[in-house]
Amino acid sequence: MIAFEQMQTAIAALAASFAAPPSEQISLAQAVGRITACPVVAKLAIPRFNVSAMDGYALHSRSTAQQRMVIGQAVAGLAYSGDCPVDDCVRIFTGAAVPDGYDSVVMQENVAHTAPTEQAAYITINQAFKPGANIRLQGEELMPGDVLLAKGHIIQASDLMSLAAAGVHTLAVHGKIVVGVLSCGDELCDIGQPLGAEQIVDCNRIGLMAMLHTLPVTVIDYGIAVDDPIALKALLSQARSECDVLISSAGVSVGDYDYMQSVVAELGQVHQYKVAMKPGKPFVLGQLGSMLYFGLPGNPVSSFIGFTQLVAPALWQRCGLAATLQPFTFKAQLLASTAKKPGRMDFQRALITLSADASPVWQVTPVGKGQDSHRIVALSQANGLMILPAESTDKVAGDWVDVQLFSVHAPKPLGSED
Repeated sequence: MIAFEQMQTAIAALAASFAAPPSEQISLAQAVGRITACPVVAKLAIPRFNVSAMDGYALHSRSTAQQRMVIGQAVAGLAYSGDCPVDDCVRIFTGAAVPDGYDSVVMQENVAHTAPTEQAAYITINQAFKPGANIRLQGEELMPGDVLLAKGHIIQASDLMSLAAAGVHTLAVHGKIVVGVLSCGDELCDIGQPLGAEQIVDCNRIGLMAMLHTLPVTVIDYGIAVDDPIALKALLSQARSECDVLISSAGVSVGDYDYMQSVVAELGQVHQYKVAMKPGKPFVLGQLGSMLYFGLPGNPVSSFIGFTQLVAPALWQRCGLAATLQPFTFKAQLLASTAKKPGRMDFQRALITLSADASPVWQVTPVGKGQDSHRIVALSQANGLMILPAESTDKVAGDWVDVQLFSVHAPKPLGSED
């Protein structure tokens, strides 16, 4: 059994030994969640031209004239195209292009209007202004040729507006890898199928596939594998020819009917087995030719935590991510005591909240009727994990601990066990 951090290192090293998927060209509408295959370069300046940041009057700071004649107007989408005498001005609105002859915009609140004559209208400037006032300069954010996104970047929804504004409408991303998912065990039954007297519903596979849908992968569902080494060998041989990664749940422990590890060793290599984490100790890292293999435990919570902590970061790396992606961890104050024996890193289901104090702090409470790996309902009652290092012991209220949210939105649970 190796330390959790050592398993992370081993997985990252193995994932790094595979080449990233070849690139493909896609549209912006398809880009969220994909990984850039090369730097993305701006085609247009942001802003494209000098833009007024206010409603007001465009003028030249070189002139000392307090009263100026209004010689035209500029609105967004319709620029002023006439001459720009130094002592005159142009009425301008937010988002409009600043006339080339002027270098400043005075806010409309800072001028007084003189009654127009039959020939012209005039303003009087009643507050000092600096050159360049209230102008967003052409290219102040980005110039054509500037790198907007680096290679190996996960494209977020927040990137799309910048990409579009910079004139990028298609971009090169790494292709999707193929990930196979299967569950092991004669006791399992598919969702919606009639249950035998001693069968249980296979909940791991649907959970794993749901989490995979947040990654740039194509999923193959291999269903439920029976507890038979010959059938398993045939199934893994098929997966090896079809997948870049295979993830299984159950069948990796040391029971008489746990065949996965031995079949993987026969067809390929088992690099690591057993990791000092709780839950999730019987974790297998293997390889069948060019296919990575992750064997997760059968207990649902162990499967969930093994995927989020060890498998998902490796999948992002295998997909072409430039850096190792790990769940975001921060500190929270414990509101109730929790048991912890030294020896393994402990991932406890928890409710993470923000206190209602004048100076709020993050707080965390263990949830569920214990932290056993079969207690799946607590996953729904939690909104994150409390992470206790291998060497730590029991924690009491008031201690500060590391936590991770399942989601950045951190929803509160729908109900409680009471």
